[in-house]
Amino acid sequence: MGLLERRTYTRRDALDGSCSTEHYPAGEYALYYGFTLDEAATVTMEMTSQDVNSWLALRRGSSPGSVGPLAEEDDGGTGRGARIERSLAPGSYTIEATTLAPGETGDFTLAVTVSAVSGGCSRSMGLLERRTYTRRDALDGSCSTEHYPAGEYALYYGFTLDEAATVTLEMTSVDVDSWLALRSGSPPGGVEPLEDDNDGGTGLDARIEWFLNAGDYTIEATTLDAGETGDFTLTVTVGETGGVPYKRELLVAGAFSAAIESVGDEDTYRITVSSSGRLTVHTTGVTDTFGELLDASGNVLVSDDDGGTDTNFRLTRPVSLGTYYVRVRHFADDGTGDYAVIARLAAQ
Repeated sequence: MGLLERRTYTRRDALDGSCSTEHYPAGEYALYYGFTLDEAATVTMEMTSQDVNSWLALRRGSSPGSVGPLAEEDDGGTGRGARIERSLAPGSYTIEATTLAPGETGDFTLAVTVSAVSGGCSRSMGLLERRTYTRRDALDGSCSTEHYPAGEYALYYGFTLDEAATVTLEMTSVDVDSWLALRSGSPPGGVEPLEDDNDGGTGLDARIEWFLNAGDYTIEATTLDAGETGDFTLTVTVGETGGVPYKRELLVAGAFSAAIESVGDEDTYRITVSSSGRLTVHTTGVTDTFGELLDASGNVLVSDDDGGTDTNFRLTRPVSLGTYYVRVRHFADDGTGDYAVIARLAAQ
């Protein structure tokens, strides 16, 4: 495709079984499109077809490109179409147009749009539906954090929900110690995060699960320490809609440290019970807590003030398999403070 300028390029082509993939399993067919950028740009690639289930990969270097893709996508477009959007530095790249399953053949259209780097350090994910979105990106030192200490790099991803939903964010990397922050509003988001996490995922990966109301939100993908650079993958899963808004999942036989940070603050946790038994939820610490156990519809099953140690609540109730919620607040209307919440399930 040569040196690309800022416009849209369209290629109509066919996978006819004559060209095999250089990177994916045997039996899959592919065509490779090399291009060059002489300046940084946002490049959007879309592969559409009525004949095949499209799969796109963006790779460094000339055709057939690097073994490890910069990005790859199956159903990021409309229907079975594939779509990748990536901000790229000047250099040579390769697009691999292939299919999800071996043996697929047929016509397809590849559209490549080159535009100015959109928003610099911000990317728009648009209106999210109930599915999983994957973005492969890199912290290369060109974008500094707007919220954390100087010297840390960050990228911002804005998204919109048109109804309340549980959203799970995961940042994985073999290059950096991941740090995620979820913020309200458009990029770069509110100063105080709704939640942030360093090692909630596997190893040094970050993970946040949060129940969000309809609105605009921002994900900040950054690192634990200053100066870290490298590739990462951001996965955003929009799950169940409706229900009781909650802060995070509280595992049975698990504990979580938190705080009532402001007057009137309430923290709600979801508990998934996998078998019948006697559920006990309580807090520890010096904060005077008040707790309520709710069923899946938000009805209060039991409440308590000082049934635990000192001024901590303790809730105990027989439960069956299902979803429950525990709501924590300060007993005093103007109270704040730290606490830990613990859940246990015992056989009856």
